[in-house]
Amino acid sequence: MKPGTIAYRGYAVEDLIGRVGFAEMVWLLIPGDLPRPAEAKLLEAALVAITCGVSINNAMASAVNVPGFIVR
Repeated sequence: MKPGTIAYRGYAVEDLIGRVGFAEMVWLLIPGDLPRPAEAKLLEAALVAITCGVSINNAMASAVNVPGFIVR
């Protein structure tokens, strides 16, 4: 880690801000790399579908707990 640098999994935070959406950031946080466009769309659709009126915390817990969802 360098002074004055904020990075996560090798990506500078300033490069991520405004470039990646919520689903892409979630993907980066879990498996550790940015998703391909189709993967990001799939995760976004799953997050929207699972919410069904529940809070974001419950929706994220459900999405993360789907076995084998994030598999390359």
